[in-house]
Amino acid sequence: MSSGRSFDADYIFKVVVVGEGAVGKTSLILRYTQGSFNTNYIRTIGAQFSKFDLTAKAGEKVRLFLWDIAGQDTFSFMRPTFFSGSKACIAVFDVTNDTTFSSLQTWIDDIHKYCGNDMPVVLFGNKSDLVNNKYSNQRSNAFLKTNNVLGFYLTSAKNWDQCHSGV
Repeated sequence: MSSGRSFDADYIFKVVVVGEGAVGKTSLILRYTQGSFNTNYIRTIGAQFSKFDLTAKAGEKVRLFLWDIAGQDTFSFMRPTFFSGSKACIAVFDVTNDTTFSSLQTWIDDIHKYCGNDMPVVLFGNKSDLVNNKYSNQRSNAFLKTNNVLGFYLTSAKNWDQCHSGV
């Protein structure tokens, strides 16, 4: 994490984080960027932006701008603007709510429509702590293949599980 000192990044990437409302996008970003977790749900209005600086294994300095896109349909008209310039996508669903998985196709279709079919996408099944980290990823694996998604990570923003692995 950046400590406030100057960080001359070798690479800068905009990453959009998408999925239905209340799947834990904001919590994942907060956990990843600040190492904290808030138990209160606060609805994202439009989009929220976070910055995270890291040094890759090979020594390159990378700055990530994480765009937390509101999941409610009310804000869908803003998505093309928010997606513009993105270099990668994290699609999030709630493992305890099947509807949020079913809606992923719409999110991926929008990403491909506005950012191109070659946009790198990873899938996060969040809130694994609520199912004791037991989740059958059979549907997730099929979704990966069908939509050319790079990988699937079972995550818990609350317990910190896999929050760094997928980014």
